[in-house]
Amino acid sequence: MLLVAVSAQAQREYATWVLGSDVRLTFVTTDGMSIGGPRMIAPTQNFFSREGSAVYANACTGDLIMYASGNMAFNTDGSRVAGDIDLTGGTSSAQAGIIVGDPGDSSRLWFIVAPDLTDDLGDGRPFAYAANHVRLRPDGRCEFLQRDIPMTMPGASSIMASDSGSERIAATFAENNKDIWIAMVTTQYSQSDIVLRKITASGLEPTVLRTPLTYPVAPAGAVKFSPDGRFLAVVDVAQSSVFLYSFNKSTGELRGPTIASLSPIGPFTRLFAPYGLSFSMSGESLYVACAGSRVENEAAIVRLATNVRDNAEFSASLSFVGATSRPLTWPGMLQLGPDGSILHAHPEGLGRIVDPDAISGTPNYVSRAVLAPSVTTIRNGLPSCNEATFLKSYKAEFCQIPRASIQSHDTCAGSCVRVTGSVSMDALRATWRFPGGVPSVVSGLTPPDTVCFDSPGTYIISVLVTNTNGSYTAYDTVTIHPMPSVNAGPDRIVCLGGTTRLQARGASQYRWSPATFLSDSTSNSPVVSGITQPMTYVLYGWNVEGCVMTDTVNVSLGELVGRFSNDTTICEGGSATLVAEGGTTCRWLDDSTFTGHVRTVQPRTTTRYYAVVSDGTCSDTISVSVAVVARPQIMVLRDTTICSGESVVLFITDDHTLSISITGSPGNTPRVFPDTATSYIITATTQTGCTITDTVVVNVIDRFLTAMNDTTVCVGSDIGLRALSNGPVTWSDLSGTTLSSLINVQWDTVLVAATPAPCQQFDTIRITAVQRGEHVTIDTAACNGSVARFDMSSYGTPNITAGTGSVSGGIVSIPVAGRTVVEGSVGNGTECSGTFVITVQGYDRQQLSVSVPSFEADHTMPFDIPITIQSVDVDIPATVTITSSSASLRIDPAYTVPIPVLATTSGQTLQVRGQLFLDLSQSFDVIARITPNVDCAEEDSATGIIARIGCASLLRPIRLFDEVSSQAVYSVDEIIIEIRGGASITQYRLIDVLGRTVFTGECTSFVRVDRHSMPATLFVVLDNAGTRMIHHLHK
Repeated sequence: MLLVAVSAQAQREYATWVLGSDVRLTFVTTDGMSIGGPRMIAPTQNFFSREGSAVYANACTGDLIMYASGNMAFNTDGSRVAGDIDLTGGTSSAQAGIIVGDPGDSSRLWFIVAPDLTDDLGDGRPFAYAANHVRLRPDGRCEFLQRDIPMTMPGASSIMASDSGSERIAATFAENNKDIWIAMVTTQYSQSDIVLRKITASGLEPTVLRTPLTYPVAPAGAVKFSPDGRFLAVVDVAQSSVFLYSFNKSTGELRGPTIASLSPIGPFTRLFAPYGLSFSMSGESLYVACAGSRVENEAAIVRLATNVRDNAEFSASLSFVGATSRPLTWPGMLQLGPDGSILHAHPEGLGRIVDPDAISGTPNYVSRAVLAPSVTTIRNGLPSCNEATFLKSYKAEFCQIPRASIQSHDTCAGSCVRVTGSVSMDALRATWRFPGGVPSVVSGLTPPDTVCFDSPGTYIISVLVTNTNGSYTAYDTVTIHPMPSVNAGPDRIVCLGGTTRLQARGASQYRWSPATFLSDSTSNSPVVSGITQPMTYVLYGWNVEGCVMTDTVNVSLGELVGRFSNDTTICEGGSATLVAEGGTTCRWLDDSTFTGHVRTVQPRTTTRYYAVVSDGTCSDTISVSVAVVARPQIMVLRDTTICSGESVVLFITDDHTLSISITGSPGNTPRVFPDTATSYIITATTQTGCTITDTVVVNVIDRFLTAMNDTTVCVGSDIGLRALSNGPVTWSDLSGTTLSSLINVQWDTVLVAATPAPCQQFDTIRITAVQRGEHVTIDTAACNGSVARFDMSSYGTPNITAGTGSVSGGIVSIPVAGRTVVEGSVGNGTECSGTFVITVQGYDRQQLSVSVPSFEADHTMPFDIPITIQSVDVDIPATVTITSSSASLRIDPAYTVPIPVLATTSGQTLQVRGQLFLDLSQSFDVIARITPNVDCAEEDSATGIIARIGCASLLRPIRLFDEVSSQAVYSVDEIIIEIRGGASITQYRLIDVLGRTVFTGECTSFVRVDRHSMPATLFVVLDNAGTRMIHHLHK
């Protein structure tokens, strides 16, 4: 039994708080042994309240039992309390309600709900205080027993007919420290009252005590009792006042009030809107949370003394305690904790006054003292508590779990046991369990008188007792012994005055009744002698556990007649048990040394056995025959292995009279065709019933092989050999050469697939090798409307697979219309065939034009000749060649050969560099010729005249040209001589090491010299004006 003492410390009904948005605090230390400062614990997942809340915890452990806002109530696990739908309060009540213990029943609570005059105003909820009676169920959850009982008007027909309340509620103990006073504030018209009502062990008392306030007060703000119940305080938000009453806990009488008006203090120029309220643990100080003005409004904490005589002294006791670190719109609630500190809930966090009863100096206030950094808002409310439970003098008692005991005794199967047990007075519930018994479960504080058990075994019986503090289980063990199987033997017949022996079996101790004519009534084999009348004996047999059973045997008078059972037959090698019945002694004629009534024999041949039974007075000779028959003659196959589809004979016999059973053989035939490994049990039985049994295991190898289909591949292709088999497969050709599973095909071949022995399987495939065709690509152009023909016969027989065209005699004909693409194959029609792609670009017949302007040019300067080319309708690819009528008109060499151009409809102008050298002519022709690259366009040419200006006709030694220059560029295989400038005719020479000219020629823009066969070491570039450049060439 576990006993937890909690005397000499505060009780824990309000040791765990739920507030704001999913915030949960506890004042229980981490070791669970005492009350300490508040700390955050695992959050509540489903709770929300803008202002007040209500909580109630286990008085012994501090574990949360129930928590609530004004409109919803929750169990400790977060589930809704049964019956809490649509409570009368809301989530924005300054003091949402208060939960107190039932003075008459520790498993019940009272939840008094205050009205919400803010968020839920006008939604049909009453503006009245409502009492709700709650029961703590055995499963640890709560349920509502009574709902919405009017608190301030007991005679009201319903809660809707009650007078209007405010958002204030408080509780304290009566003088007997058990009954509870509930304080509320109501306002009807222009009158505000403090209403008091008592809760006793009998429930709500019908009497309501009313004390008028000096003037109507606003609904928001707090009302609080001092922990010792001597004072009651009320704040008035509108008038910035605090009311202090003295309270008589016996009569409920309020005296006063003493009123304090808030005045500027500390850093604040104005104090107003008192909201939160809390006494210190001693009741000597009263703390108020109000709004204070300096630059902006903040929450201010001030203190008033309670030991005052009048209003002036009460107001004068006002002192400044602290303020929040940031401006706030609402001052927040105050609540004394079981550790003696006062907590301050405000929108920015949770503040704490650590030492409210400090004798000297200012109490220590921290505006954010409890919350984890992740919690950024706590809203404005705290749970309402009965602070009287915080006093060490409250309920100086022990919190303990109940105790119980259970006892029983062992018995025999089929019997009942008596159960004794007890439970302590503080137990609320008890459950008695008897596994294997009837009844098996009994609920109640007393055990059943008896429990019956039918089956033997060892059973653990128990009783579980619980109360609000916990549970306790007591156990006992009951052993149910098996009953003995008592047998008194067969009935007997004896001669008058003769003897016989009785035989008892199945127990460890015996007693025969009556004892008449018996040699020993407690023997397991007493002798009946001198019998003069028939007797019926009752045998009582006990086992070692003391369980008793009975049996009877009849002993009749008559001549001694011995007997055997009928003659019997055994199989060769077998044995037979012979039982001679009658008399007290037995003598066997074939073996005088054996004197028992029961004998086991094993004859080799058929034999008759004789015995003489006697009771001392009577005797009889009896006999019995034991026939011996031969066992079946059969030869059974040893375990073997066959291939799938084969059969096997399981046994051989020439005895056709045998009855043979073969387990596993359809039709019971000796030849079997198993598909899988099978065990056959063969049982042969003779006509006389002799049998032999043997087992044959036949394993089956199921080989299967299916090679891939015959196939055709291209010569030189790799092919993977595949076969479906349940074993390894090897491949070979017809010569027996083993092959890998990947081969390269060069010619037609036949391959063989095989599985290993035994049960070997074969399959063949034929592979045909086909030569691989070519891929042909043709890209050309033609005129739209024409038919382009292509001879493909040299590649094989063509076949069109995509595009528009026709095939005849190896000729592919394609009608030209725009860009036309035809695809197909050529060859033998297999995957090894060649392919072709023919692309024909179709063009309409177009007209090209080229123009060369006539202009004047100075022979002293290079000039550009603008050559304009143009098409009429569409852009046409073409080539352009520029020539001159005289060598003295030098045209850029890049344009003296055909160069590709695109004649566009918008026209294109080429700037061709030209230069005039010394000549007597005054004009020169520039001829431009454009040739289309398609058949559908016509070529064109034009001539322009360039007139010389300046003094070119005078033969003077002046430079009329750019000085010749050249540069040698080396690569691996050749030397490139780049040549620039020079007179009208520039030549180059190659000179060997002896100074001989081996080659001469007219220069272009560059000359290539092979480095490997170079015949010279000098390269001379010169023009007809005597300018030269010399290069030393290196192999």
